Amino acid sequence: MSWKLTLVTVLSCLVTLSCSVTNRDDEYRVDLEQGIELTLTPPPEALINRSLSQLFSVTAQGKRFEFIVQTEISSKGIVMVALTPDSLPAFEIEFTQGQPLQVRSYIQQWQQLAPYILADFQLVYWPVDRLNNNLTGSRMSQQVSPQVRILEDVSKKIIVKIEVNSDTIRFQHMNKNYSFSIEELE
Repeated sequence: MSWKLTLVTVLSCLVTLSCSVTNRDDEYRVDLEQGIELTLTPPPEALINRSLSQLFSVTAQGKRFEFIVQTEISSKGIVMVALTPDSLPAFEIEFTQGQPLQVRSYIQQWQQLAPYILADFQLVYWPVDRLNNNLTGSRMSQQVSPQVRILEDVSKKIIVKIEVNSDTIRFQHMNKNYSFSIEELE
């Protein structure tokens, strides 16, 4: 099976596993799990004017894919551009508070996945107190050493676990059978 067909199959599974996205003119709410929502927000001050070049290794439904992702963070929002390791375009996402989410993709499934990609990105990088102000039905906690973030539902069931070490970030969604790692590129 070609990698493109496999990628489309995995992305379709992720879309099926995902619940829904609610958007109004002024906000995007992403269902992370049944009864758990994250409202997407503009970047925190500490991240503004940052540029990230990263390798995302995604495992979903038993398959693994890699993307080179360039993320530009400004006071206006976030722009993410992803390429396959063969330099084929995968997607471009632009999030600006109060504007419709802009997604350009050669693969239709990325249209539906864009809010989830942004939500996962925010779970990794936004300050925990800001996340907790924009989460419903759950709470994010963080321990310092080793650096781990845990998203739990109201019954204390772990939904997402994020581990950060000096060179890799590991993200695991416990119920949706997917995970990814992020490595900084130089």
